[in-house]
Amino acid sequence: MIMIMIIIMIMIIITIIMIIIIIIIIIIIIIIIIIIIIIIIIIIIIIIIIIIIIIIIISSIIIISSIIIIIIIIIIIIIVVDVVDIGIIIIIIIIIIIIIIIIIIVVVYVVVIIMSIMFIVLLLVFIITIVIIIIIVVVVVIIINSRVFVLLPVLIITIITTTITIITTIISIIIIIIAVITIVNNVMSNNCNISDDKIKARLSYLTYSIASSNLLH
Repeated sequence: MIMIMIIIMIMIIITIIMIIIIIIIIIIIIIIIIIIIIIIIIIIIIIIIIIIIIIIIISSIIIISSIIIIIIIIIIIIIVVDVVDIGIIIIIIIIIIIIIIIIIIVVVYVVVIIMSIMFIVLLLVFIITIVIIIIIVVVVVIIINSRVFVLLPVLIITIITTTITIITTIISIIIIIIAVITIVNNVMSNNCNISDDKIKARLSYLTYSIASSNLLH
């Protein structure tokens, strides 16, 4: 009897030690995964910052070089014509302003796209982290206790959390796409208002002429 009790105690102690070892291994795996994810996020942020800095430098070089080229053209015109024409200078200044505005718009678009990509990547990394942690928790629960009434709440929480995360990701991506499309449409509509008005006027005139010709017949 004493031997049986000793064997049972030894088995219980071995089981507890195994559970503790498994929990420690899982905690170490979680810590390693979190560290890897943090390193990946930091690398992504550094790459995006470097890209933004390169874009700013390139746009600055383009702006400065365009201004220098236009100044050289002005000097050549002044030397060749030998007369400072105010109209030419005004036109050149307007061209400079238009070029600078176009470059600024392009830089802003590129920065917005890069920030959107960064947001989506970070969101995906966050989702992957949550899913991995949930899977590890489920595995731990399965190892520690295999009863159905213990696993059922964990599975329900896992399904709800994953669903909410996926819905949030989809909504965020849709919002980003709508924002970018809205910005592009606003810029395009500002450029195309005049042509739209002309088209509408021509269509109304064409309709009026067809109606009047039908009445004459």
